[in-house]
Amino acid sequence: MAGTETTLANLAFRMIREDPITSIDDPDDARALEAKDLWQNMVRGEVLRSADWNSVRKQEDLAGITNVRSTEWGYAYQIPSDYIMARRIASMNVAPYPGRFEVVWIPYEVMGQTFFTDESSVTLIYTYRETNPGFYDDLLFGACATRLAAELAYSRAGSFKLGDEKMAIYAQKVKEGEGDNQVEGVGGRSLYTPSGILTARRF
Repeated sequence: MAGTETTLANLAFRMIREDPITSIDDPDDARALEAKDLWQNMVRGEVLRSADWNSVRKQEDLAGITNVRSTEWGYAYQIPSDYIMARRIASMNVAPYPGRFEVVWIPYEVMGQTFFTDESSVTLIYTYRETNPGFYDDLLFGACATRLAAELAYSRAGSFKLGDEKMAIYAQKVKEGEGDNQVEGVGGRSLYTPSGILTARRF
C-alpha cells in the first residue's frame, strides 16, 4: 500500500467515524497535530517493534567496539543508527552447511546502544526505523492505522469501548503479521531454533 502519513491518519479517523484532515502537517488543524504527535512519537515505534515485519527488516554486519566490557559476553558491537528491534543473527559455519550463511538463534543481549554476544562476528537481522509509511506493506500499514485509531478514540472521542475494539483488531493484525512474515522469511534457507535460547532484552 503506497500511502502517506496523511493517508494513514485519515484511515484512522475513518475508523472512529470522524471527517478526514487535509494534511497531517497542517499547523492550524488541531486534529492533524494530535494525530501527527501520536503517530510519530508513540504509535509508529510501538507497531514496528510489535512484530518482525518483513517490509521494515534489514541485515547488516555490525562493527565491533572495544571500549565497552561485559562480564557475561565475549564481544560488543555498535547497533545501527536506525535500529528498533533485533530479530536474529545470521552466522557462518553452522551444520549441516558450513561456509554458508544460516539464520540461527544465537544468545545475545541489547543494552542501550550496544549489542552483546559471544560471536566473533555478527550479521544482524533487525527491524529498522522506516519513517515513510509508503514503504510499508498492506498489513503493516493497516496495523499502524488501526493502532492510531485506538489512540484517537481514547483521546478524541473519549470512548474506551471504541478504543478497546480497535486495539483488539490491532492485536489480531499483529498476530497475522507474525505468521505471514515467518512464512515469507524462510524460503530457501534453514531456521535453527533450539529451545532455551535467550531472546533480546532491551533496557
